[in-house]
Amino acid sequence: MPDGVNPLVAMALTLALGFAIYWFWPRAEVWSGTIYPEAGTLLIYEHIGEFPSPEECRAASLRRLQDFEDPVSLDYECGLNCTPYRERSDLLVCEETRR
Repeated sequence: MPDGVNPLVAMALTLALGFAIYWFWPRAEVWSGTIYPEAGTLLIYEHIGEFPSPEECRAASLRRLQDFEDPVSLDYECGLNCTPYRERSDLLVCEETRR
């Protein structure tokens, strides 16, 4: 290292740069589709897949909802970059949800 550069400062700057790249580097969007056959309850649901855009998720959700007899009582949502709430959980936590 050149004279005058503190190794601890260099290591701290390297770690800060690595942290910034990890957290702020753009990630691919993954939209998870979930339909609710009974709109009054969130306990009955079906995950229908992952999609590259909210538009594709919405279109797939609406296509799947057409398979049910009573479209009035149906609902859906698309979630961005969802992860399970905890290990082996079906409950998803998403950065954002859209209809």
